[in-house]
Amino acid sequence: MSPLLLLLLPPALAQQADPAAFPWTSNVDLDACVDCDADARAGWGVLRVVVPPSLRSAGEPDDARDLALLDAEGEALDVAVLHGGGADTVYVPSSVRPTADEDVWLVEIDSRPADWLDVDLRADRWAATVTVEERTDSGWRTLVPPTLRWELDGDGDTRVDLGGRTGLFRVTVDRHHPRRGWTPDFSTRAFEAPAADPVRLTLPVTQAAMLEAGVVRYTVELPGPLPLRAVTPVVTGGGGADGLVFDRMAGATTGASLREDLRPALSGRLRRVQLGGAQVESLRLPLDEVYGDTLVLLVDSDGRLPLEIPEVIVELDGLELLVRDPGPGPLTLLGGGEDLYGEGARAVSDLQAATPELVRLVGGTVVGGPPEPHGAYVPPEHRAGLASPGAPVSLVGMTWSAPVEGTPGLVRIELSDAVLARTTAGMDDLRLVATVDGEDRQVPYLLRRRPLDRWREGLAYSRDEDGATSRLQVPLEAAGLADAPVSRVRLHSDAPLFSRTVTLSRVRGAVLDPLRTVTWQGGERPGVLALGVDQPVGQTLVVEVDNGDDPPLPLGAVDVATPVYELVAWLPPGGATLYGGDAELPPPSYDLSLLGETLERRALDTATVGAVQTLRAAPVSTAERGLVLGGLGALVAGLGVLVVGLLRAVPEEGAGPGEGAGPGEGAPG
Repeated sequence: MSPLLLLLLPPALAQQADPAAFPWTSNVDLDACVDCDADARAGWGVLRVVVPPSLRSAGEPDDARDLALLDAEGEALDVAVLHGGGADTVYVPSSVRPTADEDVWLVEIDSRPADWLDVDLRADRWAATVTVEERTDSGWRTLVPPTLRWELDGDGDTRVDLGGRTGLFRVTVDRHHPRRGWTPDFSTRAFEAPAADPVRLTLPVTQAAMLEAGVVRYTVELPGPLPLRAVTPVVTGGGGADGLVFDRMAGATTGASLREDLRPALSGRLRRVQLGGAQVESLRLPLDEVYGDTLVLLVDSDGRLPLEIPEVIVELDGLELLVRDPGPGPLTLLGGGEDLYGEGARAVSDLQAATPELVRLVGGTVVGGPPEPHGAYVPPEHRAGLASPGAPVSLVGMTWSAPVEGTPGLVRIELSDAVLARTTAGMDDLRLVATVDGEDRQVPYLLRRRPLDRWREGLAYSRDEDGATSRLQVPLEAAGLADAPVSRVRLHSDAPLFSRTVTLSRVRGAVLDPLRTVTWQGGERPGVLALGVDQPVGQTLVVEVDNGDDPPLPLGAVDVATPVYELVAWLPPGGATLYGGDAELPPPSYDLSLLGETLERRALDTATVGAVQTLRAAPVSTAERGLVLGGLGALVAGLGVLVVGLLRAVPEEGAGPGEGAGPGEGAPG
């Protein structure tokens, strides 16, 4: 059946979607459509529905089977799907003619509409301001105002958007370098299939911190898990010449853990340079299917001051639905469907073949409202019985507890520094417990580390000079960090040039236990040294600086950070209690972990951990008991040897010379 014939058929309802399979719902209000004509507002003609970013999912299928658009009666509508990207293009024939002005050319397109014009000055490095005018019945009309286009060693921005047009165009190319006698090369292209416009969100940088390897980590908290395609940092200063020019290696990830002592692999570049008298920027970093609720931007400081990046622009491929005659509404958009290809999955629409014609007939565009949890949705963990309190747990060996309070349901529970200070290595001892019918039962949870830190800046410290060593003692208890795991330590110095060995240690009895030793080169890491620790330090952090034959290094503030961990769990009515401290417990194993990112994505509410209460002294672990028993055994054995030796040294009664008598003992007087 031809695409045009499909448009003549009456609108069809899609295969009915099971509402219980969709965790999110979004209201599509036709009255809120600002560019809709009267027919579109009445629900007639072709309507374009933009899927809001927060309704997107990881690995979303090309046919949008994880979505469903319902009419006012709750029936699923037949839709065609528009995706972003537009990577597949075709060449559009055009003719190019010079004019009397050597900076102006005429480009004529008459075979099919062109989406963009590509300008090439046939050089590895060039910049030009390009203006495009469109010929109309009344003369020339500016289509594209003066816009900077450039090429820089294989990277550049040479496209000029034409918006799907045919006709005669006048192109002015004002080159920002001396002319070299060649004619620019112009080519016109079109997207092979209609594409949705990309979605761009400007978000603030939550934290910026120097890593030990000299790389700066900029953490951006997203409004929800998003399938990101690119990120563009907004650079306002820093670097060289107050951020006017720079060239730095960069990359991005959603990973929470970054080895502080290793240099991450950075494959992108951030550049702002002067090119032929024009300042050009190459700041957009493409991302390869990055999905998560936190974005980490990594930028090499390259031995200079860090770039000032207060915010970033994240980019998603657009996703839109085209629907014919949906009715007056309201329409409902369901998202996050689980059974994408099972028995209840929505069939691929025949309307997809008519997408080019549908785009041409669009009478208005409406954006889905903010997604909300879908009341009809039954989560898989509920269907499998994984969300309710499970196996009984013994609390005999637990040494502390803390109440967890929040709205019952799926929540995120951020662990406090007080909890982190008391949990065992690996956090195997943590148990979330609810009392059911008088019995303590485990509440299943997911544990994850987020790419954030809790900083305590400008901690007080004492300093003394011991020969060539400067020793700083930083008491952590006053900052509430005693025994808590320390993720990173930051040292500050305004000295411009130096090379010193820095050692971080913790106090173990009467000795220092070294944690990290690095060389701080002031020229390579100006102003700040960041050291990864990722382990408990105890009551006092000791910083030693080996000055060699130089005078003591001037030092400023000392900053200490702890990691951010959180639990994701279904909080039962009445709350729960967090227990820990039993070093004998093996790590818990919950089938809830099979849901992974899906569960984390749906956890919008938060719960809080209250004050930690001590239950009893920490029990002695098996290993500690073994050490104690071994020590006692060695002590008993040593005492036995000593007693035997003493008994042998006592002479027997009446012993003569040579029979237990010492020299001169028993000799005649």
